[in-house]
Amino acid sequence: MWAGTISVGTPPKTYIVLFDTGSSDLFLPGADCDNSCDGHEHYESSTSVYLDEPFVIQFWSGESAFGHQYVDNVTIVGLTAHHQTLGAASHYSRGFQFDQFFPDGLMGMGFQAISQYNQSPVFQTLVTQGQTDEPVFAFTFADNEAELYIGGTNPEMYIGAFSWAHVIEHGFWEVTMDNILGNGQIVLTNIAVIIDTGTDLIHGDPPDVARLYEAIGGTAELDDGRGFFNFPCDAVPSVSLTFGGTSFPIPPETFNIGTTPNDPSSCTGVIVARRPTSGSLVYFRAVTTCVLY
Repeated sequence: MWAGTISVGTPPKTYIVLFDTGSSDLFLPGADCDNSCDGHEHYESSTSVYLDEPFVIQFWSGESAFGHQYVDNVTIVGLTAHHQTLGAASHYSRGFQFDQFFPDGLMGMGFQAISQYNQSPVFQTLVTQGQTDEPVFAFTFADNEAELYIGGTNPEMYIGAFSWAHVIEHGFWEVTMDNILGNGQIVLTNIAVIIDTGTDLIHGDPPDVARLYEAIGGTAELDDGRGFFNFPCDAVPSVSLTFGGTSFPIPPETFNIGTTPNDPSSCTGVIVARRPTSGSLVYFRAVTTCVLY
C-alpha cells in the first residue's frame, strides 16, 4: 500500500496514512477509539474543534470507520491545510485494525463530490489556500523510493513526456482508458476507469474481465465467488493498459499474485471480476509515474 506521514494539530503529531485517490476524506483513530484502534497512533490535539457531526465511511470492499468530525491543521511535506475537516474514529472494522493495516489512518485524495463529510479534501484545501506551486500531485510507484510529490512533479523521478488522460468525472479520478491489450491484441476499448491508489488489484465488470481472460487463453475462473481467474504459472499472459495513446505493460511479477490453492502449477491474475461503484478500478503499479491535477 502507498502510505506516508502527515502531521496534525498542536503540538504537531505525526501519523502514517494511506494516500487514497479512491476516496476524499481524512480519518485517524480518535482518542476515545475502542480496542479496534489498538496499535495505531491516536489523534489528540489542543487546537482541534469538535463539530458535533458524526461520520460513517463505508468502502465498497466492506471496510468501514465511524466516529465524529473535527477541524484542525494538517501538514504534509511542509504544506499546511488550515481549518481542515477530518474524522476521529471511534471504531475501525477488521480490515483497518493494526495486524491487517499498518497505517494509522487514511487520507483521501479524490474530489469533494464524493466526500462523506461534504468538505474540501486535504489536497484541495492546500490548493485553495495557495499552499502549492501547482494544483498537481504525482505518485511514483516503485518497490523502493516510491514517492508522493505535492504541488507539481519531480523531474528526478521520470524521463520523457507524460501521457495524458482527461478527467471525465470530478468525484473519483475517472478517465477513459483507450484499450486493454492481451498478448498483443486489442481486447477491450474505451473503458471508463477510476485511478485508485487504495487498491492492490485491478477490478472490472465481470463480462469484460471474462472476455479478457478468454482472449489471453489457458485460463479459468476460480470457484471461490470472488472473481479471480487463474492461468498456468509457466505462461504468464502479456497484458497492457493504454492511456493517452501509450500502452503500459503490467509486469509479469505484478500480474501474477501467487499460486492457486492446491495447485502449485496454476497462478492467479491481478485482474479481478468485481463490479465497483463506477467504471473499473485500476491499480497503477504498472506505470512508473502518475500525475493527477
